[in-house]
Amino acid sequence: MATTQKKPSEVLMAAPAGISWTAPDKSRPWQNPPKYVKLTDVIQFYMAVISSEDISDDLLDTLETKLPLSVIAEGMMLTNVDKGIHTIDAGILAMPIMMEMMKTIAMIHGVDVKDYNSDYDKEETMSPRVMKQAIDKVFKTIKEPVEEVKAVEEKAVPAKGLMARNIKQGV
Repeated sequence: MATTQKKPSEVLMAAPAGISWTAPDKSRPWQNPPKYVKLTDVIQFYMAVISSEDISDDLLDTLETKLPLSVIAEGMMLTNVDKGIHTIDAGILAMPIMMEMMKTIAMIHGVDVKDYNSDYDKEETMSPRVMKQAIDKVFKTIKEPVEEVKAVEEKAVPAKGLMARNIKQGV
C-alpha cells in the first residue's frame, strides 16, 4: 500500500458545489464504487498509511501543535472518501481505531495529545477562585501607585451639514 506524496494544495482541494452537474457521470472518484468496502480493509489501509515513516513524522509535527486527534482523523477520513478509497460510513467506523493508533505513536515519542476539542475547553477554563488569587498577586507586586489619568475636556464643536441637529441656544 504505497502512498504518493501530494502537495498541500492538492490535499486541500475539495470538490466544488454542483460539480456533479457539470461533469460526466462516473468521472469523479467519489461517483465510482469505493476501493475498499469491508471495514477490515479500510482499517488495514489506515494502519499502513499512519505507520508509514513519512506520515508518522508529519503526524508528530502536527500533534505537537496541540491539534486534537479527532480533527486529524476526520480530515484524513474525509480526504480518502473524496478520493474514492472508502465510503463515509466505513471511514466514520474506522476513526476511533485511527485515533488510537495516532495516540500510540504519540505516546511512544512522548508527545502529549488531546482526543477531542472539548478537552481543550476544559483545560483552558480557570475557576473564579484561581483568577481572583492571580489578580490579587499581581496587585501585590505593583510597587508604584497607579496615577490617575485626567480626562481631557474637549470643546464642543457644533455639528454642521444636511443631517445635523438644530441645537437651540439657551434652552
